[in-house]
Amino acid sequence: MKSIDNNNPQIANFKSLILQNLQETLLNDGDTEVQSIINHLLSRQGKLFRPVLVYLSANIHQVDKDRVLKTAMASELIHLASLVHDDIIDNSDYRRGKQTVNYYWGNKSAVLVGDYLFSKAFSILAMIDSPKIMALFTDAISKMCQGELIQLNNAFKSGISREIYFKVIEYKTAALLAACCESGAILSSGNGKSCKSAAALKNYGLHLGRAYQIIDDVMDYTVPMGSSEKPRGKDLTEGIITLPVILLMEKNELTGQELEEFWQAGPTPNQFSLLVRDLNNNRCITEALRIAEHELNLANQYLTQISGEYSELDVLFSMKSQLLQRVNKLQSVTAEI
Repeated sequence: MKSIDNNNPQIANFKSLILQNLQETLLNDGDTEVQSIINHLLSRQGKLFRPVLVYLSANIHQVDKDRVLKTAMASELIHLASLVHDDIIDNSDYRRGKQTVNYYWGNKSAVLVGDYLFSKAFSILAMIDSPKIMALFTDAISKMCQGELIQLNNAFKSGISREIYFKVIEYKTAALLAACCESGAILSSGNGKSCKSAAALKNYGLHLGRAYQIIDDVMDYTVPMGSSEKPRGKDLTEGIITLPVILLMEKNELTGQELEEFWQAGPTPNQFSLLVRDLNNNRCITEALRIAEHELNLANQYLTQISGEYSELDVLFSMKSQLLQRVNKLQSVTAEI
């Protein structure tokens, strides 16, 4: 997803406000060394996907704008902290074509910076004075850690099931998106409507997150060699089995022994290309993208449970079409392999 309705001036203004407040909060706190690292992180600032989910979910009903801003800031800080820690675990020097914190400052500093960002997120959440919202985000962080541990414990194991895979992506990715959507609904005040909306928006976030991660995982097999967005084959080379390979193994077109030999040999670009060919010939990439599309359909079904007509709902609905554009692009790339 390249953008989240950047043509919407209200969302664009909110994103600018988030960046401004993040800079003021983080750069006015700490010594020069901390500020240098924070500057580096903010310079590669992404789509602000999670803060926008908080904003849209909250503005379905009347809401305290300051509390929404603080919750949205906290969601982005939690996301940034998790990326810093993920890069250490994955021993990554680059993320989306830019050098990571651990690449420049080392693992020890990166661990501390991640912890620092988490602490700032909790400080901001404490200002909202909502035990329910605090519990939502702490539970999401707990699930993110559990998901990472499950993935680590299953690295280079050929027997990973579809059930384990979906648990990992729900915990690692979807849980935080669900917390963003549900917290927005809790913040809003709609004469009881917000309580009814909270469950629907939570489930919307879960299914949106599952689709988002499946699409990202498919990219491991479809991005061009040498791409700066995501190095081709990175997940599988690091022992992480995702949905396309699980589907290939379910079709008995790839055995656990063949996969283990693939890892032991240290896969070459040619070997990986042969695997991608098998995935394509057996329609595993297409099937994975269809499952992602099904998750998007489920997400939008939950939005239909929210009564009323709101422009924010329209934007949430439109996220399906934005992600589907990405699906269609990946399918066209697959057809060329």
